[in-house]
Amino acid sequence: MHIKILQDLIDKIRGKKNYFMFLEEYAIKLWGLKKKQNNFHTLILGSSHIATGYIPEEGEYNCATSSQDLYSSYKIYEVSNNKGLKNIILSFSDFAPWNCLIDSPVSYITCYLKILLNINSINRKKLAQKATKSYGVIKKRIDKFIVGCEKKHTFGNYKGEWLDYPKTLYEEDMQDSIYRAERFNYNFMTRMHTQMVFLQNILDKTKKYNQNVYIVITPIIDEQYKKNILPHSQIFKNLYNICENYSNVKILNYFNALEFDVQDFYDWQHLNYSGALKLTKLVKDEIYGGNNV
Repeated sequence: MHIKILQDLIDKIRGKKNYFMFLEEYAIKLWGLKKKQNNFHTLILGSSHIATGYIPEEGEYNCATSSQDLYSSYKIYEVSNNKGLKNIILSFSDFAPWNCLIDSPVSYITCYLKILLNINSINRKKLAQKATKSYGVIKKRIDKFIVGCEKKHTFGNYKGEWLDYPKTLYEEDMQDSIYRAERFNYNFMTRMHTQMVFLQNILDKTKKYNQNVYIVITPIIDEQYKKNILPHSQIFKNLYNICENYSNVKILNYFNALEFDVQDFYDWQHLNYSGALKLTKLVKDEIYGGNNV
């Protein structure tokens, strides 16, 4: 442990990029998906908001991951699609329309997807340019991690559940809330919303295969942030417009849900375990009518 801390410090001083943030999360989620061999009827996709917010039961697999964009969700769905798949739960966060992994500060995550599920980046040329020096190093680290997990039988009954909920509780920071809101508004207004094409791809294919899609707009607890961002109707307007054309789609909007309070969050946007229990029940009641399958 001390050696790793020392190496991280040396890398930071040298300006060396950390290509391993989220690596273990992605490795266990995506390798676990492969180990399941599509043996599930419900697939959960999306960002960390639903990764922490939904607790899967038998027959479900939560393959949501930190910073997962809609393109990645679509490609993971393609890899996972099978005759037994009946339901797709897809989180839709306020940043979903414009968040693009290959153009983000964590673009190296596209290497994880390529290594683990053979998913190419939305921009292969840009991936090739960014991954030239890091791909081999990342693959070696992933392979080593997977071998360790296999020895520990980590994947035996794994359903994609979040394994390590922080013990912290949300505390409001007004200045930080205002900064986040300003940054969000700038991104929403200036960045291309090209990711919505991949949402439509998901909806087209699920309609073709008679699958149900439940789009979950996840809750946020920071009232100052919500007060200073664009109106709710503007942020999700395009989502609602697209989904109007699909009878197999239902939007579950919990952005301002009264069921959640500060005790349900470990930070301003992520549910803790008690909050996850609430969100999971709400979503499952919509899917299964209050009955487990």
